[in-house]
Amino acid sequence: MANHDHEHMRSSTKKLRIAFFLNFIFTIVEVVGGIWTHSLAILSDAIHDLGDTLGLALAWYLERFSKKDPDRRFTFGYRRFSVLGAIINSTILVVGTVLIIREAIPRIIHPKLAHADGMIWFAIAGIIFNSIGAFVVRDKDSLNVRVIYLHLLEDVLGWIVVLIGAVIMKYTEWIWLDPVMSIMISVYIAYRAFGNLKGGIRIVMQGAPDDLQYSNIKKAILGVPDVLDTHDLRIWSLDGERIILSTHIVVGEQIDYGQMARIKEQIHTMLSKMGIAHSTLEVEMAGECNDRETGIDSQSDEDIAI
Repeated sequence: MANHDHEHMRSSTKKLRIAFFLNFIFTIVEVVGGIWTHSLAILSDAIHDLGDTLGLALAWYLERFSKKDPDRRFTFGYRRFSVLGAIINSTILVVGTVLIIREAIPRIIHPKLAHADGMIWFAIAGIIFNSIGAFVVRDKDSLNVRVIYLHLLEDVLGWIVVLIGAVIMKYTEWIWLDPVMSIMISVYIAYRAFGNLKGGIRIVMQGAPDDLQYSNIKKAILGVPDVLDTHDLRIWSLDGERIILSTHIVVGEQIDYGQMARIKEQIHTMLSKMGIAHSTLEVEMAGECNDRETGIDSQSDEDIAI
């Protein structure tokens, strides 16, 4: 299992490295092309890709850093540094799109003529470059890689919009399409980036993963023979992939050490099948624990959803 995890980690780092160099090369081409064609849509995507390139460099570094083994300073390991990369990357995107929108609005009122033929060729190149990058990171090994995958996929969609708009501009006088397209692309990117930012912050704040319902896990634990109750149930994720759980298990006073070990092994196995990578169980006799926290069990999964 450890070897599989290390291969998984090396794979995500390699994918980020390839995506970084693809993005870096095409960003330079985009800046030159945006100036040549006088296209705000291309320049807006160039700025977006510049943010992506900086974010990719940071993501690549933090993804590598997150592979370090646990030590006395970070006893859970360094996996959450990968989430930090995703948060910073998403923030760069949100800020960049706001700046683009601020620049594009005056262009709608006073549009500038763009070079439609040049836009068409750059849009085709953009679709090719970003499709290759999205294909490379398609397996989405971590939140960090998933954010990059969404960035590249959004770039492909954005270039498709630019291509369609450039073709329309070539045969019409609708030069206002260029700033309108840049706003459309920016709004969509900002919306998706904000979702990624929210997801990263939720992980850092130790929120429960969306795909695991608290009530279902508690019900499964209570379904184990000889388990009378469970409380102080905590579920969180280190990096959006590795899920951690801790809880107190209440059993009857007649349970001996051998039965207790069997109950724990059964619960660990069940939780592992549910996608929980690490679980910590404290077994108590009935009436033994008096410091349980209240409030969680009275809420439904819908009430605690954020």
